[in-house]
Amino acid sequence: MRWPRFQGAIKAEPTLLVHRGRFLPAAMRAERITREEILAAMRASGAPDAEKIAAVVLETDGSLSVVPEAHDSGALPTLDTVRLVDDARQ
Repeated sequence: MRWPRFQGAIKAEPTLLVHRGRFLPAAMRAERITREEILAAMRASGAPDAEKIAAVVLETDGSLSVVPEAHDSGALPTLDTVRLVDDARQ
């Protein structure tokens, strides 16, 4: 972990799979996660529908974290360290 060049190959990063209620197909394909698995995580968290979700993140331990939409709909600082796949930048 001392060499930054190898750190990226060894260290896992959380990945954004849903952003502001929108599924991110490129990230889902890259991580081999299905829509059904994400919907199951949303149900487990008590989310009524995808539109009420700010983000779903695949964590480094393989679990899915569901972040509810904030009332102020501002920035989400808990997502600062989450890897974005190309279709999340739109």
